[in-house]
Amino acid sequence: MADAGKKTNLDQEATPGRNDQEDEGVGAWGDILLVAAVSSLAAVATFENALDADFVFDDNGAIVENEDVVSRGSIGDKVSNMFQHDFWGRPMPVSAHKSFRPLTVLTFHLNWLQAGGRLDRRVFHGTNILLHALNTSLLVVVAALWVFPRSSGKLPLLAVGTLFATHPVHCEAVVGLVGRADLLSALFYLLSLLLYFPASVSGHVGRGRAAGCFILALAMVALSLLCKETGITALAVLGSLDAVRNRVTLLPYPTLKDSGPGKEPGRRCAGWYMLRLSILTAFGSLLLLLRIRIMHGSPTFTAENNPAAFVEEALYRWLSYWQYYVVNARLLLFPRWLCCDWSMGCIRTVKDLRDPRNVYSLALLLFIATLLGQDASSLVPCVSCWQRSQPAHACVPSRQPVSAP
Repeated sequence: MADAGKKTNLDQEATPGRNDQEDEGVGAWGDILLVAAVSSLAAVATFENALDADFVFDDNGAIVENEDVVSRGSIGDKVSNMFQHDFWGRPMPVSAHKSFRPLTVLTFHLNWLQAGGRLDRRVFHGTNILLHALNTSLLVVVAALWVFPRSSGKLPLLAVGTLFATHPVHCEAVVGLVGRADLLSALFYLLSLLLYFPASVSGHVGRGRAAGCFILALAMVALSLLCKETGITALAVLGSLDAVRNRVTLLPYPTLKDSGPGKEPGRRCAGWYMLRLSILTAFGSLLLLLRIRIMHGSPTFTAENNPAAFVEEALYRWLSYWQYYVVNARLLLFPRWLCCDWSMGCIRTVKDLRDPRNVYSLALLLFIATLLGQDASSLVPCVSCWQRSQPAHACVPSRQPVSAP
């Protein structure tokens, strides 16, 4: 009987993710999925009134007048054309903006086919709303893995999910049909973060599974880039989160800040991080080279598209760019007004050092500098959890037996 009891205890210890703290906290996947579902419903409830919205502004050029969207043909031919045309259906060599977003255009065409060859606004807007709901649920799962420790409970995740679902800044992406590019890019962006997590904790999930997830994460980044050009930034985010997750310091040589009694394990783990970072860098360079080749050169902008870039004096050009950052920060924290297009002079350039808006730029600059000067453990709540003896099996099943904390 004693042996049987001992065996039972060992079995419980070897079962990943089975302890009281995990069941009570955010580590319980049932709770995470419940919060994700509630947040998704909030997203649908917030934007369902956009179902009957019309095609407006850039929707006309990208969808209504785009032959890649509203003409029939074999899927093979359509896809081939989409990889040779820009977002507006123009041949890439003569395109000025070089907006190469073939997967986004493909979804527009599929919506057109779904509606029987008609521009059914409910079909198009309904797809946008569903994508926003899916992104909301994915964000909750990603936050549970990367940000919040299992002891945080469900409320932080619920706050993140509902805020993302209902934030007014998403009106442009969800209600404007051309915002489909942002929604699709965000979808694959979040999937890359989700799939990359096992790679960052490869010591707990096995090298084979970690390598597979790493490759899939890279594929998601490539798909995100095919939806919108901002998808390439996912590679930088992955590398940064990986460094924070593993507490890597690069100087004087790559190692871990907390490597235990012996320094060699820390160096080896940092070596795996450097390998991943090298692959991320090489893959990003390859994607950029391929994209530039497909685009037949770099985009050409006018003063109407990007006024700050055409400010002659370097100082005022720099201050004008910072106004863009200030506007984005204000939209995030206090979205008092929205705009469907912030170009065409919507944000005035800075032409005088006495411009009172420079005060906000300086304040934002100091705030960012302060954040960058802080230890990562004070900025990301779960890093303090990672520093303790709790291994990463809280979120990813471990192959090794673990004892209760």
